[in-house]
Amino acid sequence: DGVVTVIPFHQKVIKHPAFIKGDFDTHFVDQYLDDLI
Repeated sequence: DGVVTVIPFHQKVIKHPAFIKGDFDTHFVDQYLDDLI
């Protein structure tokens, strides 16, 4: 199959409205996990 990466996950992170707005901290993934998976 090839190498498994987390690139699609990171693409979702950088397209998330809160991330674009700059409204994030070290809890971003925990806070928005349902939106990111």
